[in-house]
Amino acid sequence: MANKDDSPAKVKFLEFFTAGRDGVGFSFEDGITVTNKGLEMDLLKILSIFTLINFSCNNFSGTIPKEMGEFKSLYVLNLSGNELFGNMRVLESLDLSQNKLSGQIPPNVHVFVVSSQCPSDQKSLLLQLKNSLKFDSTSSKKLVKWNNGSDYCYWKGVYCKDGCVSHLDLSGESISGGLDNSSALFGLQYIENLNLAYNNFEYTQIPSKFDKLTGLSYLNLSNAGFVGQIPSEISHLTRLVTLDLSTFFYVPGTPSLQLENPNLNVLLGNLSELVELHLDGVNISAHGAQWCQAISSSLPKLRVLSLSASNISGPFDSSLLKLHSLSVIRIEEINLSTQVPEFFSNFTNLTSLRLSNSGLHGI
Repeated sequence: MANKDDSPAKVKFLEFFTAGRDGVGFSFEDGITVTNKGLEMDLLKILSIFTLINFSCNNFSGTIPKEMGEFKSLYVLNLSGNELFGNMRVLESLDLSQNKLSGQIPPNVHVFVVSSQCPSDQKSLLLQLKNSLKFDSTSSKKLVKWNNGSDYCYWKGVYCKDGCVSHLDLSGESISGGLDNSSALFGLQYIENLNLAYNNFEYTQIPSKFDKLTGLSYLNLSNAGFVGQIPSEISHLTRLVTLDLSTFFYVPGTPSLQLENPNLNVLLGNLSELVELHLDGVNISAHGAQWCQAISSSLPKLRVLSLSASNISGPFDSSLLKLHSLSVIRIEEINLSTQVPEFFSNFTNLTSLRLSNSGLHGI
């Protein structure tokens, strides 16, 4: 990394990259990697334009240079996994794990990672979960392959961040039971993405302990055989971006999921980050003004709204116009007994509108 005259080359930019290996259970977040090969580099470019720098896990040693304070646009700095020591003054976001820093962290600094060490119980909890679930081993492609002698972050359906289980996909695993409030699942408190869709929990209720998984941003329990009242604890998952409790294969006369107590307004009241809401086949039993206002007042970021066969009624309420980002509406197989509202033409971001067999008339 030198010019033709053997002088060190100046670094004009740092490359952002995203790396990962599909299906093996880990991924790298967007970051910056610098390799100086023993040469002194000019980082003036960083000082003026970069907002996020990741120097983690590079075996750097010594004091943190005072020049770090000159990063004009920097608001996130990751120096974890090195042998650094010293004092830092002003940052908005800081990762100081696995170092030898001294002094106090300023009160205006929001520390996202103080220690990157994950609890040692992750494998044990996963094996407990496997042993408690009832599933068909001849059909299973994930659970059946989990064993104590391998790295759990490489198990099928398991994805990790820094050794913590962050994604768990057990969809289509022919699970027929074994999930209740005592389940080891609710000990995996670093989970962000959970998918239990397309199983058959044989008409059992959704456990109330889902509120223990406070980091969830994606929850998919669709077509999994859950019935009865949706627990109010789901409303405590304030980081949810996608919530899918839909049932497309509902058979008349069989139990279904219900939203009565709590009702739709209570369920959605704290879910302001929600972008996708799928409640197809859930018995909501709410008239137009109720369900429209419950959704529009609580979900300002909503893009996908799917309420087919949900037993809601019309008419549509104009409060839905608050959902400026709405791009997909699916309300089918239901008897709304009302007119197609003219204000639908004001959804400027709408790309998909499905209202078949919904009892609508007029234009």
